[in-house]
Amino acid sequence: MLDFNQNNDVIQSIFGFLSQEVGFALRLTCKSFNITATSNHIIMPFLTRLKAIDCKVSVLPPTGKVNESWCYERFISEFARIANIHAREIKSILQVQHKFTKEEIKKELVLLKTFDESVDMLKIQLSTLERQHHALEFINTTQIKPRIKLDSDELDIHSLLITRIPESLFTNPEYQNYWKKVKIIFCSLNNLHTLPEFVGNCQALERLTFFYNHVQTFPESLEHCLALQRLDCSYNQINALPENLGHCLALQELYCSYNEITTLPESLEYCQALQQINCTNNKLQALPESLSNCQSLKKLHCGNNNLTDIPKAIINKLGVDWYEKTMTDQKKRPTSSLQDITQSSPLPPKLKDENKLKADEIKLDNNQDDKAESIKRNWLINITTVIISLALSSFIFALSGCVTLIAALLLKTGIALAPTKAAFAAISLVSGVIATTTLFGLYQLGVALKTAVIRYGQSQKQRINANNTLFDKQLAQLVTQFSVNTTQSFVKP
Repeated sequence: MLDFNQNNDVIQSIFGFLSQEVGFALRLTCKSFNITATSNHIIMPFLTRLKAIDCKVSVLPPTGKVNESWCYERFISEFARIANIHAREIKSILQVQHKFTKEEIKKELVLLKTFDESVDMLKIQLSTLERQHHALEFINTTQIKPRIKLDSDELDIHSLLITRIPESLFTNPEYQNYWKKVKIIFCSLNNLHTLPEFVGNCQALERLTFFYNHVQTFPESLEHCLALQRLDCSYNQINALPENLGHCLALQELYCSYNEITTLPESLEYCQALQQINCTNNKLQALPESLSNCQSLKKLHCGNNNLTDIPKAIINKLGVDWYEKTMTDQKKRPTSSLQDITQSSPLPPKLKDENKLKADEIKLDNNQDDKAESIKRNWLINITTVIISLALSSFIFALSGCVTLIAALLLKTGIALAPTKAAFAAISLVSGVIATTTLFGLYQLGVALKTAVIRYGQSQKQRINANNTLFDKQLAQLVTQFSVNTTQSFVKP
């Protein structure tokens, strides 16, 4: 039996997770029954509380030889895992807290701020972890609930700033029939860190899309989604696809680009309906030869990985041209993406060769200079033409007006003879026509001036867009150089 009066590391690690009241009760219990603090009987209630937070926590003893303190060891490891996930979720929510408008969510945000400001998120008590869980569940449930339509077979919850799909939504009796019939789940463009294990209850699920998130692992229950046809997990932080993915026999399309995947599961050979795989921009070092057994496989995109060779069976299936293109596209990826510097959406740019990039910049600069001079010259010509036309039209209009006025006065006073009267009448008519034509010409000049101004504005906008493109290229080059330097600094002894 452990002496509670000694400064034992095991004792301190256990009571560090508990409040003073619970710790005191635990001390009395252990002394009364003469058992240690690491006993499975003592730790099991706390492990059960962890399972209430995350259903992935197992309360079953490990297979094989059972350690007397297995419950304590599992509690410590699972507590650290959940606390780490909570810390990342809280950070993601507080970064976009200004975008939440509902008052009930703002109250929970105040609570999350107190957690975020703590010295060490991993050194917290179990009761604090439970309060974090309830706050995160409430915020995400409040965001998702309005999107659940019981008469629909789709769930569209993209761009809601959610960090999880609460398990309470799957266990709610009101939604049981809904989850059984849902066919499409679209939860992309969020801050998801995990997927719920209850996704396996969606037996009719055909399309699961969650690109642009922070998911690292798949739920083991995914193997129960036997109707799954399309899986898109691109732009996440996944380092491995589940081996039981091969149980999804109806799978036709798999998109997992821009992750940290090092290998594809061998079990994919059982997905005979699989037609397309996109696993570009990962860390693949080899492809499983079993992929050649996928009879329906027509497209396999695996560029920008670390492949050094490809099994001959796959080459025979997809062709030599595909092999040459795939091996040509293999190159070292930068250790830092554009997102790391700009904090924008995680869309890594397709960087070009450095020499070609410089040549494109020079060419773009020259084109922009020529285009700017051409725009300035055309603008000056248009302004000069309009000014000259206005001056000439004003002179003609004034002259015709004077002639018309003189003719009218002569005819009225009766000074002119009959032939002269006729001549003056004709002159008046012609002057009126000239004046009308001049007014119409002025209108046309106004329209031409407006058109010139619009075209000039469009040209300026195109120039700005071109400059933005140049800036993006220069930024991409900067990211590449930064990544290379960083890699070299880590490689140097």
